[in-house]
Parts: sequence; C-alpha cells; structure tokens
Amino acid sequence: MALSSGILVQNIVDTLDTTALAWDPSVATTWKLGGLSNSLTPNFQTDVGWSTTGYSTNEITGGANWTTGGRLLTTAASGGTSTAPTLTATATGGGTMKYAMTNVLVDNTTFSTAIYGVLIYLASGSNNGLVLVSFGGGYTTNAGQFGITWDGAGVAAVDLVP
Repeated sequence: MALSSGILVQNIVDTLDTTALAWDPSVATTWKLGGLSNSLTPNFQTDVGWSTTGYSTNEITGGANWTTGGRLLTTAASGGTSTAPTLTATATGGGTMKYAMTNVLVDNTTFSTAIYGVLIYLASGSNNGLVLVSFGGGYTTNAGQFGITWDGAGVAAVDLVP
C-alpha cells in the first residue's frame, strides 16, 4: 500500500463520545501540516496522530522553512498569511460538513526526498490528526516554493445524511 487520503475517524469518534477530545480545527495557531513519504500505510479507523502509528517516522522535512514536525498553519502561506481553516455545514439542503482553508505556499523549501502528502494535526499536547491528504505523487524542491492548492470543495468533506 501507499499513502492515501482520509479522515482519522477515531479522533472524530473521541470528540463525540465520552472521551470528549477537545480540539478546535479553526484555530490555525495550534495546527500543523506534517510532510509525509510514500512509505506510510494509514489505517483511518485506528490511527490517531502524528506521534503514533508511524506518521512522525515517515516524515519529510524541507529545510529551514519546513522543519521537523511540519509547518504551522499560521505560517504556511507566502508572507506569513494565515491559512486559517474553517469548518462549515451546508446552508440549505444536504448535510455536508466541510473543512477548508486557503492554499499553502511556503518559500525557500528544499525537499530533497519527495513529499507525497501531509497530515493536518493538532501540534499541541495530543498531536491528534484530523485529515491526511495524499498528493497522488511525490514532489521535490530545491530552495524553491512549495505549494498546495486545495480542491474547491475543501480539504475534506463529510456527507452526514444517511
């Protein structure tokens, strides 16, 4: 298997059950983008975070602007513009919950080993992950810009209508 995209379901369950995992996906100052190789085989049912189940051991770093542990969302856009994520529900009809943010553009990165995706995770305390996004291929940079253009439908969306 290779890196694939998905939501880390156990953290969503832990938010809603008696575990009461407390996190706010809209606070960009506590969330990171952790770069990943293609060696990780995620288990979206049981994986919970950056420090567990192989995420941090499959990390890719990109020089001074993308260091160990990844890049804070507050600084992941060119010029330090925040990529402040939003969590919204559809206004009319349907029942879709969408997680979206502005595109990522980080100057002066050097990914000499290809980066295949990112885990968006809480960078304080628990290191719990929200969503893993696979790029479908590997990308390198040499003292250049690294960018992620999110899909117009958002980083992740969940249809909550049965």
